[in-house]
Amino acid sequence: MRRALASALRPAPTLGQLGPSEILDEELRWFFAAQDDDLSDSNFGRMLSSVTDDGEWRTPEEHVAAARRYHVIRSHLKRIPDRDGGVLQCAYERRPWPVRVAKELGRLTGIVVRLACDRATWPEERGRQLAVDAENAEKLAIMLRVGGERERRVLRDLRRDAQARFDDAIARYAAARRAHSTRRQP
Repeated sequence: MRRALASALRPAPTLGQLGPSEILDEELRWFFAAQDDDLSDSNFGRMLSSVTDDGEWRTPEEHVAAARRYHVIRSHLKRIPDRDGGVLQCAYERRPWPVRVAKELGRLTGIVVRLACDRATWPEERGRQLAVDAENAEKLAIMLRVGGERERRVLRDLRRDAQARFDDAIARYAAARRAHSTRRQP
């Protein structure tokens, strides 16, 4: 009885606590894999290939459908603030994070890595940004290895901030997606 009462008194999970739907998750993974021009493991890459994994030829219509899907997702992202688009890019862009960091932080890894940067010295050039991210990821890996109270507190705070930003970005993306679909209906 106590367990049932405690369960009833707990607030319902927020949208962010539930995470993105499978559809949104797959859509954003697909888009950011295509965005990075690393198409080998993405659906987008397979759609653009002239042959399927089974050796069947793809039709021109399938190529058009993949291009259309890419542009629709891109238009949803353009409808949300740049900050939220950047958060989604950090969350979904595939990067070679240290295994321990990726395992500990999951989908939030890229966001936490970016939050760990020094905003005052953030470089403009993309290649340098990627290098700074790699350096930050290594620092986070060291913090995980050390595992002291200070390190746990810093990681907990970064994770909490990353989760809040991710939740906001997903909610805005979902709203932009819904708004787009309701505008298309007669």
